[in-house]
Amino acid sequence: MYPPPHQSGTRDARTHDVFIREYTIIPRGTSRVRRTRTPLAAAAMRALQGSCAPRRSGKCHLHQEAPVNLDRVLNIALTVAAVTAAAVLVRREMLAPASLQGRSILESDVPRLVSDWEAVAASGIRSGPNDAPVTIVEFMDLECPFCRKFHIETMREIENRFGDSVASVFVHLPIPFHRFALPAARVVECFRSSATVNELIDGLLIRQDSLGLKPWLSYLADVGLRPDAKQAACLASTDSVPAIEFGRAAGVRLGIRGTPAIMINGWLYSRPPTTAELVDAVSRALPAGQSQQDSTVRR
Repeated sequence: MYPPPHQSGTRDARTHDVFIREYTIIPRGTSRVRRTRTPLAAAAMRALQGSCAPRRSGKCHLHQEAPVNLDRVLNIALTVAAVTAAAVLVRREMLAPASLQGRSILESDVPRLVSDWEAVAASGIRSGPNDAPVTIVEFMDLECPFCRKFHIETMREIENRFGDSVASVFVHLPIPFHRFALPAARVVECFRSSATVNELIDGLLIRQDSLGLKPWLSYLADVGLRPDAKQAACLASTDSVPAIEFGRAAGVRLGIRGTPAIMINGWLYSRPPTTAELVDAVSRALPAGQSQQDSTVRR
């Protein structure tokens, strides 16, 4: 999952303690970050010079008597951000190959073929026939809200349209800063051989807002699972899980930078495709003469 930017807080009527980092002003009371000396930060700090003196910690104390200075900082920040973004886009357009010039950024984000994609797919948890003509591999984080939306909404639409012509494969790629993503992945792997493991994945994604607030056994009970002695030992273990480590290593090797990451018959997308894009890609990947009307709907 791509982390959202920090959001600016509301003004304090008395004082303002701010850090300036890239394009973000982070008010007092938020998490501490390292101040960076970007051109934007330098411009903003110059605007503050004279009205307040930076302390050793890198903070700047603003008083009520000069509230206009913060507005000035924000105006400068927005202006510099706009100019910087425009310069980056112009440079990218000028340096792009002739075949890509004049095309949108999204149009140039073409999928790339992964030669050993079948080995990657074999490591995941499959839903659908082994002989399905189209296989969609999902690199997923169980705490990622974008993964939930793609898996529960987009993939459900694909399954309803194409049925058994499409199989999906769930590959673990827990993001380090998601506290419960790895434990949730471990729970799934403990029940990998269960007939309802895909229902367990769905349940964890749907109820991901309660991860860490409910015991793992409650998620298992929701899909009718009760751990036997071997599975209970697996839940209590802290050893590394090969399938999870394989997914992580594959993510690094393939240069995946966020979740969900989607691969269709070996073609890895640089961003998650929309429902319309995915429908089009699956339709083109189906054998000649086979349409979505020919597919058997998977229950």
